Amino acid sequence: MKKLKVGINARLLENGAMRGWNRYTVNLVSALARTNQATVYLISENPVSPEYRSIFDAPEIAKNLNQITSGPMFYPKWQEQWLPRMARIEKLDILHTPYHFGLPMFAPCVTVATLHDAIDMLEERSWADTFNPRSILSRFYLWETRIRSDCIITVSEFSAKELTEYLGVKKSKIRIISEAADPQFKPQTKAEIQTVLDRYKLKPKSYVFYVGGLEKRKNLTLLIEAIGLISSESSTRVVIAGGSASDAEQLKEQARVLNLSDRVQFLGKVCDSDLPALYAGAMGLVYPSKHEGFGLQLVEAMAVGCPILSSSSASLPEVAGESAAYFSPENARELANLIHRLEHDDDWSISLAQRSKARGLQFCWEKTANETLSVYRDLLATTYSYSDCAKTSD
Repeated sequence: MKKLKVGINARLLENGAMRGWNRYTVNLVSALARTNQATVYLISENPVSPEYRSIFDAPEIAKNLNQITSGPMFYPKWQEQWLPRMARIEKLDILHTPYHFGLPMFAPCVTVATLHDAIDMLEERSWADTFNPRSILSRFYLWETRIRSDCIITVSEFSAKELTEYLGVKKSKIRIISEAADPQFKPQTKAEIQTVLDRYKLKPKSYVFYVGGLEKRKNLTLLIEAIGLISSESSTRVVIAGGSASDAEQLKEQARVLNLSDRVQFLGKVCDSDLPALYAGAMGLVYPSKHEGFGLQLVEAMAVGCPILSSSSASLPEVAGESAAYFSPENARELANLIHRLEHDDDWSISLAQRSKARGLQFCWEKTANETLSVYRDLLATTYSYSDCAKTSD
Protein backbone atom coordinates (compact mmCIF):
# COMPACT_ATOMS: atom_id res chain seq x y z
CA MET A 1 0.00 0.00 0.00
CA LYS A 2 1.36 3.39 -1.00
CA LYS A 3 2.51 5.64 1.83
CA LEU A 4 0.60 8.89 1.45
CA LYS A 5 2.09 12.38 1.53
CA VAL A 6 -0.29 14.49 3.59
CA GLY A 7 0.08 18.23 4.02
CA ILE A 8 -1.53 19.81 7.08
CA ASN A 9 -2.23 23.52 7.35
CA ALA A 10 -0.47 23.95 10.70
CA ARG A 11 -0.68 27.71 10.88
CA LEU A 12 -2.47 27.84 14.25
CA LEU A 13 0.02 25.46 15.86
CA GLU A 14 2.39 28.41 16.15
CA ASN A 15 0.35 29.47 19.20
CA GLY A 16 0.62 27.05 22.11
CA ALA A 17 -2.06 28.91 24.08
CA MET A 18 -4.81 27.99 21.64
CA ARG A 19 -6.96 24.95 22.34
CA GLY A 20 -9.97 23.43 20.57
CA TRP A 21 -8.95 23.19 16.93
CA ASN A 22 -5.28 22.82 17.92
CA ARG A 23 -6.06 19.93 20.24
CA TYR A 24 -7.75 18.15 17.34
CA THR A 25 -4.88 18.96 14.96
CA VAL A 26 -2.10 17.77 17.27
CA ASN A 27 -3.83 14.50 18.05
CA LEU A 28 -4.76 13.82 14.42
CA VAL A 29 -1.22 14.55 13.18
CA SER A 30 0.31 12.36 15.89
CA ALA A 31 -2.06 9.48 15.19
CA LEU A 32 -1.58 9.70 11.41
CA ALA A 33 2.20 9.60 11.84
CA ARG A 34 1.98 6.59 14.15
CA THR A 35 0.12 4.55 11.53
CA ASN A 36 3.23 4.49 9.30
CA GLN A 37 0.81 4.87 6.38
CA ALA A 38 1.49 8.56 5.84
CA THR A 39 4.28 11.10 5.85
CA VAL A 40 2.83 14.27 7.34
CA TYR A 41 4.04 17.73 6.33
CA LEU A 42 3.24 20.53 8.78
CA ILE A 43 3.00 23.69 6.68
CA SER A 44 3.00 27.05 8.45
CA GLU A 45 4.54 30.51 8.56
CA ASN A 46 6.58 29.90 11.72
CA PRO A 47 7.67 26.76 13.60
CA VAL A 48 5.04 25.08 15.78
CA SER A 49 5.13 26.07 19.44
CA PRO A 50 7.53 24.22 21.78
CA GLU A 51 4.52 22.73 23.57
CA TYR A 52 3.44 20.88 20.45
CA ARG A 53 6.98 20.27 19.23
CA SER A 54 7.65 18.22 22.37
CA ILE A 55 4.80 15.91 21.36
CA PHE A 56 5.89 15.65 17.73
CA ASP A 57 9.48 14.86 18.73
CA ALA A 58 8.48 11.40 19.99
CA PRO A 59 10.46 8.92 17.80
CA GLU A 60 7.38 7.06 16.51
CA ILE A 61 5.92 10.39 15.33
CA ALA A 62 9.03 12.28 14.26
CA LYS A 63 10.09 9.63 11.73
CA ASN A 64 6.96 10.35 9.68
CA LEU A 65 6.82 14.12 10.18
CA ASN A 66 8.30 17.07 8.32
CA GLN A 67 7.86 20.79 8.86
CA ILE A 68 7.87 23.46 6.17
CA THR A 69 7.85 27.12 7.17
CA SER A 70 7.67 30.23 5.01
CA GLY A 71 8.61 32.86 7.57
CA PRO A 72 6.31 35.87 8.15
CA MET A 73 4.13 36.54 5.13
CA PHE A 74 0.97 38.46 4.23
CA TYR A 75 -1.73 35.86 4.92
CA PRO A 76 -3.64 35.93 1.59
CA LYS A 77 -0.34 35.52 -0.26
CA TRP A 78 0.64 32.65 2.06
CA GLN A 79 -2.64 30.80 1.54
CA GLU A 80 -3.23 31.46 -2.14
CA GLN A 81 0.34 31.30 -3.50
CA TRP A 82 2.85 29.84 -1.08
CA LEU A 83 0.71 26.99 0.27
CA PRO A 84 -0.21 25.50 -3.14
CA ARG A 85 3.38 26.03 -4.32
CA MET A 86 4.66 23.89 -1.44
CA ALA A 87 2.02 21.26 -2.20
CA ARG A 88 3.32 21.12 -5.77
CA ILE A 89 7.00 21.06 -4.82
CA GLU A 90 6.49 18.26 -2.25
CA LYS A 91 4.13 16.36 -4.57
CA LEU A 92 1.52 16.04 -1.85
CA ASP A 93 -1.33 13.57 -2.29
CA ILE A 94 -3.59 15.40 0.18
CA LEU A 95 -3.78 18.94 1.54
CA HIS A 96 -5.88 18.98 4.73
CA THR A 97 -6.87 22.01 6.79
CA PRO A 98 -8.16 21.09 10.27
CA TYR A 99 -9.67 24.56 10.68
CA HIS A 100 -12.62 26.42 9.20
CA PHE A 101 -10.25 28.21 6.84
CA GLY A 102 -6.96 27.56 5.12
CA LEU A 103 -7.51 25.96 1.71
CA PRO A 104 -6.34 27.91 -1.36
CA MET A 105 -8.64 28.59 -4.28
CA PHE A 106 -6.47 26.37 -6.49
CA ALA A 107 -4.45 23.44 -5.17
CA PRO A 108 -2.48 20.82 -7.12
CA CYS A 109 -3.78 17.87 -5.09
CA VAL A 110 -6.83 16.48 -3.32
CA THR A 111 -8.09 18.82 -0.58
CA VAL A 112 -9.86 18.05 2.70
CA ALA A 113 -11.24 20.37 5.38
CA THR A 114 -12.43 19.56 8.87
CA LEU A 115 -15.42 21.72 9.80
CA HIS A 116 -16.22 20.98 13.41
CA ASP A 117 -19.61 22.71 13.48
CA ALA A 118 -21.65 25.61 12.09
CA ILE A 119 -21.79 27.52 15.37
CA ASP A 120 -19.84 30.56 14.16
CA MET A 121 -22.45 31.16 11.47
CA LEU A 122 -25.40 30.71 13.84
CA GLU A 123 -24.40 32.74 16.89
CA GLU A 124 -25.94 36.16 17.30
CA ARG A 125 -23.48 38.97 16.56
CA SER A 126 -23.62 42.71 16.80
CA TRP A 127 -23.77 44.80 13.62
CA ALA A 128 -20.23 46.03 14.26
CA ASP A 129 -18.93 42.51 14.74
CA THR A 130 -20.73 41.18 11.67
CA PHE A 131 -19.46 43.82 9.29
CA ASN A 132 -15.95 44.52 10.51
CA PRO A 133 -13.26 43.63 7.93
CA ARG A 134 -11.90 40.71 9.93
CA SER A 135 -15.33 39.06 10.19
CA ILE A 136 -15.99 39.55 6.49
CA LEU A 137 -12.62 38.02 5.60
CA SER A 138 -13.27 35.11 7.99
CA ARG A 139 -16.60 34.37 6.29
CA PHE A 140 -14.91 34.53 2.89
CA TYR A 141 -12.25 32.01 3.95
CA LEU A 142 -14.94 29.69 5.34
CA TRP A 143 -16.83 29.94 2.04
CA GLU A 144 -13.64 29.30 0.06
CA THR A 145 -12.70 26.30 2.19
CA ARG A 146 -16.07 24.59 1.99
CA ILE A 147 -16.44 25.28 -1.72
CA ARG A 148 -12.94 24.26 -2.80
CA SER A 149 -12.50 21.16 -0.62
CA ASP A 150 -13.00 17.78 -2.23
CA CYS A 151 -14.31 16.44 1.07
CA ILE A 152 -15.42 17.87 4.39
CA ILE A 153 -14.86 15.89 7.57
CA THR A 154 -17.06 16.72 10.53
CA VAL A 155 -17.36 15.21 13.98
CA SER A 156 -21.02 14.28 14.45
CA GLU A 157 -24.28 13.60 12.65
CA PHE A 158 -25.63 16.76 14.28
CA SER A 159 -22.84 18.89 12.82
CA ALA A 160 -23.25 17.27 9.42
CA LYS A 161 -26.93 18.20 9.42
CA GLU A 162 -26.17 21.81 10.35
CA LEU A 163 -23.41 22.11 7.74
CA THR A 164 -25.89 20.97 5.12
CA GLU A 165 -28.77 23.11 6.38
CA TYR A 166 -26.95 26.35 7.17
CA LEU A 167 -23.78 26.30 5.06
CA GLY A 168 -25.16 24.54 2.01
CA VAL A 169 -22.62 21.71 2.08
CA LYS A 170 -23.74 18.74 0.00
CA LYS A 171 -24.37 15.59 2.02
CA SER A 172 -22.32 13.59 -0.46
CA LYS A 173 -19.29 15.72 0.36
CA ILE A 174 -19.38 15.10 4.13
CA ARG A 175 -17.70 12.31 6.08
CA ILE A 176 -18.33 11.93 9.82
CA ILE A 177 -15.33 10.97 11.96
CA SER A 178 -15.43 11.39 15.74
CA GLU A 179 -12.81 13.10 17.84
CA ALA A 180 -11.26 11.47 20.90
CA ALA A 181 -9.67 12.52 24.17
CA ASP A 182 -6.00 13.37 24.55
CA PRO A 183 -3.87 10.38 25.59
CA GLN A 184 -3.35 11.98 29.02
CA PHE A 185 -7.01 11.36 29.87
CA LYS A 186 -7.02 7.98 31.59
CA PRO A 187 -8.05 6.53 34.98
CA GLN A 188 -6.25 8.25 37.85
CA THR A 189 -4.86 6.81 41.08
CA LYS A 190 -6.03 8.20 44.43
CA ALA A 191 -2.59 9.73 44.93
CA GLU A 192 -2.67 11.45 41.52
CA ILE A 193 -6.12 12.83 42.23
CA GLN A 194 -5.25 14.04 45.72
CA THR A 195 -2.08 15.80 44.58
CA VAL A 196 -3.99 17.91 42.07
CA LEU A 197 -7.02 18.53 44.27
CA ASP A 198 -4.80 19.74 47.13
CA ARG A 199 -3.47 22.39 44.75
CA TYR A 200 -7.00 23.75 44.26
CA LYS A 201 -8.10 23.14 47.90
CA LEU A 202 -10.74 20.63 46.83
CA LYS A 203 -11.91 17.43 48.49
CA PRO A 204 -12.60 14.30 46.41
CA LYS A 205 -16.26 13.73 45.46
CA SER A 206 -17.31 17.03 47.02
CA TYR A 207 -18.08 18.86 43.78
CA VAL A 208 -19.57 18.63 40.31
CA PHE A 209 -17.22 19.81 37.58
CA TYR A 210 -17.48 21.86 34.41
CA VAL A 211 -14.64 22.82 32.08
CA GLY A 212 -14.82 24.79 28.85
CA GLY A 213 -15.94 28.15 27.54
CA LEU A 214 -18.27 30.34 29.56
CA GLU A 215 -20.10 32.05 26.71
CA LYS A 216 -23.89 32.25 26.69
CA ARG A 217 -24.56 29.04 24.72
CA LYS A 218 -22.65 27.03 27.34
CA ASN A 219 -25.61 27.70 29.65
CA LEU A 220 -23.67 27.94 32.93
CA THR A 221 -26.43 30.12 34.40
CA LEU A 222 -28.59 26.98 34.52
CA LEU A 223 -25.93 25.11 36.51
CA ILE A 224 -25.63 27.91 39.05
CA GLU A 225 -29.41 28.15 39.35
CA ALA A 226 -29.60 24.37 39.85
CA ILE A 227 -27.09 24.33 42.70
CA GLY A 228 -29.20 27.00 44.39
CA LEU A 229 -32.22 24.69 44.27
CA ILE A 230 -30.39 22.01 46.22
CA SER A 231 -30.73 22.18 50.00
CA SER A 232 -28.26 24.51 51.68
CA GLU A 233 -27.40 21.56 53.93
CA SER A 234 -25.84 19.83 50.93
CA SER A 235 -22.05 19.97 50.81
CA THR A 236 -21.94 19.73 47.02
CA ARG A 237 -20.20 22.60 45.25
CA VAL A 238 -19.85 23.60 41.62
CA VAL A 239 -16.29 23.90 40.31
CA ILE A 240 -15.93 25.71 36.98
CA ALA A 241 -12.70 25.78 34.95
CA GLY A 242 -11.85 27.70 31.79
CA GLY A 243 -13.34 30.67 29.99
CA SER A 244 -12.55 34.36 29.88
CA ALA A 245 -12.38 36.64 32.92
CA SER A 246 -15.22 38.82 31.62
CA ASP A 247 -17.58 35.87 31.13
CA ALA A 248 -16.61 34.51 34.55
CA GLU A 249 -17.42 37.85 36.19
CA GLN A 250 -20.99 37.74 34.90
CA LEU A 251 -21.46 34.26 36.36
CA LYS A 252 -19.87 35.30 39.65
CA GLU A 253 -22.37 38.13 39.85
CA GLN A 254 -25.21 35.66 39.37
CA ALA A 255 -23.80 33.52 42.19
CA ARG A 256 -23.54 36.60 44.45
CA VAL A 257 -27.15 37.63 43.74
CA LEU A 258 -28.33 34.11 44.61
CA ASN A 259 -26.11 33.98 47.74
CA LEU A 260 -24.18 31.08 46.26
CA SER A 261 -20.65 32.51 46.16
CA ASP A 262 -19.46 29.96 48.73
CA ARG A 263 -20.88 27.08 46.65
CA VAL A 264 -19.52 28.04 43.22
CA GLN A 265 -15.75 28.06 42.69
CA PHE A 266 -14.08 29.46 39.57
CA LEU A 267 -10.64 28.05 38.81
CA GLY A 268 -9.99 30.09 35.66
CA LYS A 269 -7.76 28.49 33.08
CA VAL A 270 -6.03 25.40 34.45
CA CYS A 271 -3.09 23.36 33.21
CA ASP A 272 -4.10 20.60 30.82
CA SER A 273 -2.13 18.15 32.93
CA ASP A 274 -4.43 18.87 35.92
CA LEU A 275 -7.65 18.13 34.06
CA PRO A 276 -7.70 14.31 34.30
CA ALA A 277 -7.50 14.46 38.10
CA LEU A 278 -10.09 17.26 38.30
CA TYR A 279 -12.51 15.07 36.31
CA ALA A 280 -11.67 11.94 38.29
CA GLY A 281 -11.96 13.70 41.65
CA ALA A 282 -15.44 15.06 40.89
CA MET A 283 -18.80 13.52 41.72
CA GLY A 284 -19.48 14.02 38.05
CA LEU A 285 -19.15 16.24 35.00
CA VAL A 286 -22.10 18.56 34.37
CA TYR A 287 -22.36 19.75 30.76
CA PRO A 288 -25.37 22.07 30.33
CA SER A 289 -24.56 23.47 26.86
CA LYS A 290 -27.38 24.33 24.47
CA HIS A 291 -25.36 24.04 21.27
CA GLU A 292 -22.35 21.81 20.57
CA GLY A 293 -20.98 20.24 17.43
CA PHE A 294 -19.38 17.43 19.44
CA GLY A 295 -18.69 18.01 23.14
CA LEU A 296 -15.11 16.87 23.68
CA GLN A 297 -15.44 17.22 27.45
CA LEU A 298 -17.85 14.29 27.47
CA VAL A 299 -15.22 12.06 25.90
CA GLU A 300 -12.55 13.33 28.30
CA ALA A 301 -14.82 12.45 31.23
CA MET A 302 -15.43 8.99 29.77
CA ALA A 303 -11.70 8.36 29.45
CA VAL A 304 -11.19 8.80 33.21
CA GLY A 305 -14.45 7.06 34.19
CA CYS A 306 -16.22 10.19 35.43
CA PRO A 307 -20.05 10.10 35.71
CA ILE A 308 -21.76 12.46 33.26
CA LEU A 309 -24.83 14.69 33.62
CA SER A 310 -25.49 16.16 30.19
CA SER A 311 -27.87 18.51 28.49
CA SER A 312 -30.17 16.69 26.07
CA SER A 313 -29.42 19.30 23.40
CA ALA A 314 -27.62 19.26 20.04
CA SER A 315 -24.89 16.62 19.52
CA LEU A 316 -24.50 15.66 23.18
CA PRO A 317 -26.84 12.63 23.28
CA GLU A 318 -25.22 11.38 20.08
CA VAL A 319 -21.78 11.48 21.70
CA ALA A 320 -22.64 10.30 25.21
CA GLY A 321 -25.21 7.68 24.19
CA GLU A 322 -26.48 5.67 27.18
CA SER A 323 -23.49 6.62 29.32
CA ALA A 324 -24.99 9.88 30.63
CA ALA A 325 -27.98 11.03 32.63
CA TYR A 326 -29.77 13.80 30.71
CA PHE A 327 -31.63 16.96 31.64
CA SER A 328 -33.38 19.66 29.64
CA PRO A 329 -31.11 22.68 29.07
CA GLU A 330 -34.09 24.82 30.13
CA ASN A 331 -34.94 22.99 33.38
CA ALA A 332 -32.82 23.85 36.42
CA ARG A 333 -34.97 21.73 38.73
CA GLU A 334 -34.35 18.64 36.59
CA LEU A 335 -30.59 19.19 36.82
CA ALA A 336 -30.80 19.88 40.57
CA ASN A 337 -32.54 16.53 41.08
CA LEU A 338 -29.79 14.71 39.16
CA ILE A 339 -27.03 16.40 41.17
CA HIS A 340 -28.87 15.51 44.40
CA ARG A 341 -29.13 11.89 43.29
CA LEU A 342 -25.45 11.84 42.32
CA GLU A 343 -24.60 12.96 45.86
CA HIS A 344 -26.84 10.50 47.70
CA ASP A 345 -27.23 7.40 45.49
CA ASP A 346 -23.86 5.62 45.47
CA ASP A 347 -25.08 2.66 43.39
CA TRP A 348 -26.38 4.98 40.67
CA SER A 349 -23.18 7.03 40.72
CA ILE A 350 -21.07 3.88 40.34
CA SER A 351 -23.30 2.69 37.50
CA LEU A 352 -22.91 6.03 35.69
CA ALA A 353 -19.14 5.86 36.09
CA GLN A 354 -19.04 2.33 34.66
CA ARG A 355 -21.24 3.30 31.70
CA SER A 356 -19.07 6.36 31.10
CA LYS A 357 -15.87 4.31 31.05
CA ALA A 358 -17.40 1.66 28.73
CA ARG A 359 -18.64 4.30 26.28
CA GLY A 360 -15.21 5.92 26.22
CA LEU A 361 -13.70 2.81 24.66
CA GLN A 362 -15.46 3.73 21.40
CA PHE A 363 -13.38 6.89 21.00
CA CYS A 364 -9.66 6.71 20.25
CA TRP A 365 -7.27 8.61 17.99
CA GLU A 366 -6.01 5.44 16.30
CA LYS A 367 -9.55 4.81 15.04
CA THR A 368 -9.92 8.47 14.01
CA ALA A 369 -6.62 8.37 12.09
CA ASN A 370 -7.48 5.14 10.27
CA GLU A 371 -10.90 6.45 9.27
CA THR A 372 -9.28 9.67 8.05
CA LEU A 373 -6.76 7.68 6.01
CA SER A 374 -9.64 5.75 4.46
CA VAL A 375 -11.21 9.05 3.40
CA TYR A 376 -7.90 10.14 1.83
CA ARG A 377 -7.52 6.87 -0.09
CA ASP A 378 -11.14 6.89 -1.27
CA LEU A 379 -10.71 10.42 -2.58
CA LEU A 380 -7.51 9.55 -4.39
CA ALA A 381 -9.14 6.50 -5.94
CA THR A 382 -12.27 8.32 -7.09
CA THR A 383 -10.89 11.70 -8.13
CA TYR A 384 -7.28 11.87 -9.30
CA SER A 385 -3.72 11.32 -8.27
CA TYR A 386 -1.10 14.07 -8.03
CA SER A 387 0.31 13.16 -11.42
CA ASP A 388 -3.03 13.99 -13.06
CA CYS A 389 -2.60 17.62 -12.00
CA ALA A 390 -6.31 18.18 -12.45
CA LYS A 391 -5.97 21.35 -10.42
CA THR A 392 -3.48 24.06 -11.14
CA SER A 393 -2.03 26.84 -9.07
CA ASP A 394 0.66 29.43 -9.68
